[in-house]
Amino acid sequence: FPVTISRSGCEESGAGGKLNALTQGWQPEELAVIAARMGAGKSFLLMILAKWAWEQGYKVLFISTEMSRISSRKRISALVTKTSYGRLRRGNLTSMEESTFFDKIRNLSSDSNFLTMGDGMAVTLESIESAIIETKPALVCIDGVYLLKSNRIKGGKQKHERIAELFDLLKDMAKRLKVPVIVTTQLNRDKGGGGSKFGTDRLAFSDNIGMVADYVFFMKQTQTMRQAKEMEITPGKVRESEMIKPILLNWIFETQDFSEKTKSDAKDEPEKYDAFGGNKKPSGNNWSFAKADTASPDKSIPDLPF
Repeated sequence: FPVTISRSGCEESGAGGKLNALTQGWQPEELAVIAARMGAGKSFLLMILAKWAWEQGYKVLFISTEMSRISSRKRISALVTKTSYGRLRRGNLTSMEESTFFDKIRNLSSDSNFLTMGDGMAVTLESIESAIIETKPALVCIDGVYLLKSNRIKGGKQKHERIAELFDLLKDMAKRLKVPVIVTTQLNRDKGGGGSKFGTDRLAFSDNIGMVADYVFFMKQTQTMRQAKEMEITPGKVRESEMIKPILLNWIFETQDFSEKTKSDAKDEPEKYDAFGGNKKPSGNNWSFAKADTASPDKSIPDLPF
C-alpha cells in the first residue's frame, strides 16, 4: 500500500497546512496544479508546500526547470531559517543573522529528506521518474512544468499539443509510481478584462491541464493586497473536498511570514486583479500536509545534499 501522510498530528496552519486540509491530504497518484501570472510567486508557494511537508517529517523531491540547484537552495534556505531573501541576495545580513543562517544550513546539510534536482531546462520527465524510483520521496514538486521535456513526446508538435501530452504523462507517472505530484504553470490574462474570474479555462498552454489535474489552485493578488503584503489562493478545481473557500495568506518575504490571514483582517475592496490574476511514517494511511545595522560581505551557499 502506498505510504501516505495522515492529517492527524500534522500542522494545518499556513499555506502548507491549509492546502493539505483542502485536499484532505495529498494523496498518491494525484496531480495538483498551482497557476498564476508571471512573477506572482509560484516558485515560492511551491517551496512553502515542500518545506511544510518536510517539516512534518516526510521526504520531498523538489525540481525546477527555471532555476539552478543553487538558486533553489538559496530560496529554500531562506524559508527554513526565516531569513529575508532579498537581503540574503544583496549580502546585507548582519553578522549575527549571517552566523545563524549558516549554522542552520550546516545542520541541514546532513538531512537527506529534502532533495533538489535539475539545472534548468536540462531536466527531463524521464530523469525525474528515475529520481523518484531511486529516492522514494513522499511528495514531488515540479516548478515551471511547462518547460519540462520528455523523450516520449515526438518533435514537430505545436506547443499546446506538447503540453497536453506532457500532462498526460505526468498523471500517468503519479499513478504508476504512486506519489502525489504538485506542479506550477502559468495563467492566461483574462480576456474579459475584469481579471477577477478564475477558472480552468484561464490555464495557459492547454485545456488538457484542467481536465487531467485533480486539483487546480490560482494565486490572486490585487494592488491593494500587494501593498498589504497579502496573497489569496483560490481553488479552481477540487476533486474530492468539501472546502472550497479561498485562503488568504500573509505574503511577507522580509520575515518569511506566509501564515493564514482572516478576511476580517484584510480590506474588502472590489478591484481588478492586475498581474497575478523517502518517507518517514510507513504506518500512515492518509496524506496530510494540510533590520540590519551592520552589513557583511555576501558568501556563497554551501553545496548541500538537498
